[in-house]
Amino acid sequence: MHKRPQELFLVDILVGIDRINRNAAKLSFEKFFSDENIFNATTREFSMIGEAAKHLLDNPSFVRESDTEWRKIVDFRNLITHNYFGVIPKMVFEIIHEDVPKLEKDILNLINRKKDRSDILQAIADTKEELTTLNRRESVAYLEKIEKILK
Repeated sequence: MHKRPQELFLVDILVGIDRINRNAAKLSFEKFFSDENIFNATTREFSMIGEAAKHLLDNPSFVRESDTEWRKIVDFRNLITHNYFGVIPKMVFEIIHEDVPKLEKDILNLINRKKDRSDILQAIADTKEELTTLNRRESVAYLEKIEKILK
């Protein structure tokens, strides 16, 4: 079985953050909670982010070089995935507004500290290609913005 590069997991997390920001971060709590599709899509993105974080925990160099609390992200993923009816919408809303922006910043700082960014830039290019075939224009535009920041 082919091992997936760690950089792709970082890109997965960034794409998930972008989707949360586009779909939920600008909403009031009432609108977020009452819109079933947005609430469910957001919790799915958190689940995906946590799954990617779980894979990053397997690589101590990523974990050591980052200020991110990867274990908490994985634990939140487990809560959402395995205890869905125990998820407190207000807590999810607070995480969107308090923790998601910090996570994005931490990941970009982690990437910026690397001298050789060729692997992450390749992971972004590969993800853009995949998202383009799926017609995910907004996610592609976000990754293009990230590419510009990193070059």
